[in-house]
Amino acid sequence: MSVWRVGADTGMAAERVRERRRTLAGENEEGGADKAAGQKPQAPQAAPAPPASPPPAPAADAQGTSGGGRALQNAVDRLTKWIPGDVLALYVAGVTALAAAQDARPSVVLLAAFAVGALLWVPAAAWASTGSVPRRTWLPAGLAAAAFSLWTLSVPFSGWQRWSVVSDNQAAVAIVAALLGIFFGFFADGLTKRYPPR
Repeated sequence: MSVWRVGADTGMAAERVRERRRTLAGENEEGGADKAAGQKPQAPQAAPAPPASPPPAPAADAQGTSGGGRALQNAVDRLTKWIPGDVLALYVAGVTALAAAQDARPSVVLLAAFAVGALLWVPAAAWASTGSVPRRTWLPAGLAAAAFSLWTLSVPFSGWQRWSVVSDNQAAVAIVAALLGIFFGFFADGLTKRYPPR
């Protein structure tokens, strides 16, 4: 909820409290006059309903996005869970460094190198933890490389941006990548359940 909305709600609530107090004060005065005259006090009349408040605005998440932005974020999350976090962090750092250079162009070589890096990261992690690389480790490794390739479609200044179809249609490509990411997440979940790594 935005600060403005909280302030508006607080102001409206304070006005309702003041109105209710005025109403109750008027009822108490009337009831007191009835008692002094020896008459039965009348049943209090219902206070007029407070004015209807406008419907609440869509709640924004911590990043300031509403419902549509959250759906895109969920699609990205479904995709990035398959990519080793170190690969994501290093790629973003590499792309940022390239973008800061003068006359820089998106690097297809960097994109391809990190896709291969995502493929090799999973078996390397298995080797480091167990001392062996089971055959079924290659399924999550392949999924990591595929997820990385899809995810980078939505990264500004990635190697995909060298292709004019991607660079000229960034919004459409981001939407298509999000949709593909959702379906990829379902597909990858199903594959790993059918062929669990040992």
